[in-house]
Amino acid sequence: AVMNITGSKDSNDGYDITETPADVKALMKAARKRYSKKNATGKTSEEPYQGGGTLISYGKVQIQSKIPASFYKPDIKSLLKKGSDLKIKDKQKPTILIYHSHTSEAYALVDSGYYISSDSGTKDKTKNVVRVGDELAATLERAGFNVIHDKTSHDSSYNESYADSRKTVEKYLEKYPSIEITIDLHRDDITYQNKTKVKPTAVVMGKKAARMMIISGCEYGSVVNFPDWEYNLRFNVDIQNKIAKMYPTDVLLSFLPLHHTFECTITFLFGFYSGVTVAFCDGLKYIQKNLQEYKVSVFVAVPLVLETMYKKIMNGVDKAGKTKLVEKMSKISNFLYKKLHIDIRRKVFKSVLDQLGGKVRVMYFGAASMSKDVIDGYNTFGIATIQGYGLTETSPVIAAETDKLKRPGSVGISP
Repeated sequence: AVMNITGSKDSNDGYDITETPADVKALMKAARKRYSKKNATGKTSEEPYQGGGTLISYGKVQIQSKIPASFYKPDIKSLLKKGSDLKIKDKQKPTILIYHSHTSEAYALVDSGYYISSDSGTKDKTKNVVRVGDELAATLERAGFNVIHDKTSHDSSYNESYADSRKTVEKYLEKYPSIEITIDLHRDDITYQNKTKVKPTAVVMGKKAARMMIISGCEYGSVVNFPDWEYNLRFNVDIQNKIAKMYPTDVLLSFLPLHHTFECTITFLFGFYSGVTVAFCDGLKYIQKNLQEYKVSVFVAVPLVLETMYKKIMNGVDKAGKTKLVEKMSKISNFLYKKLHIDIRRKVFKSVLDQLGGKVRVMYFGAASMSKDVIDGYNTFGIATIQGYGLTETSPVIAAETDKLKRPGSVGISP
């Protein structure tokens, strides 16, 4: 067994979660030289995959339930209200354990539309799921948690892998009673009969990323002696609901006066709390230039500014004679996104987004209402909009939309 405990002294403030690690880049470069379609075992597909069961949604939280509703029907709103009931008293002590029941699960290093047999598994821990565990451990450590990443190989006998990993978990729980969370990190394997492998992906901040699934079991069928299983489900739902709305990799353009409560709340308090980089606008006529040169991903403004920017974009579309094309592609991309959960918006409208620097992913606005057509327009381009309400100079935000609960034209909900 190889144990890695990370502490706050190992943090790296310059870390960019969107960048591919240097060692992985080197592996990818080497893999491209040996990849050949003639050696392909099958194709890869990025189509949506449900895999049976019932899909239940609330806001942006989704649960895929594979148990009969007569036994248990998840109520996401109720689960969120109950909360995870997780309290970490001392983050300096080991609180999170990461391990791997199927340690040799590996990944294709080349995004080629096909895969070769060696992509499926390897004992090389620089190429298998252990390397992902290293990255997860480092990311959690940067958030201030003390993490144990166990790298023991548990799947030399595949049928005994879960029994072996259970022994490992029990050993650590006995040694470190402070551990509150255990994560068995896997790489899923979805393979059709024609040997096509499905790899569900999403575009995050302009880059392709793997979708993450959190598996939560319950006391049903052959599973017994698991009375507290719903606590795990509540924790998993909480994770989905509380994913940060701003990230340390974000760049926020500050345009409004900081002494106004709206700007102070979003930029100074929420922005700095989230670890973003704040760039200050050079003036009203330099907004577009600043969005481009600073590669801004979060913009805080008033509706008049956003409406003026949108009008300028659409005038340019009209002058280029592409209005009908934009309308057609808007209908197609919105259908794919809303009905099939396939998000191609930022790819289709890349030329539009490039006018704003290519990185803008969310716009926060308040102080007045904004045209629903403009809100829908930005959303169609792949830019989220979040509206709030308060008294600009005297009161903080008293109501706001969230990433998950919003309706164009609404000021959202109160805290």
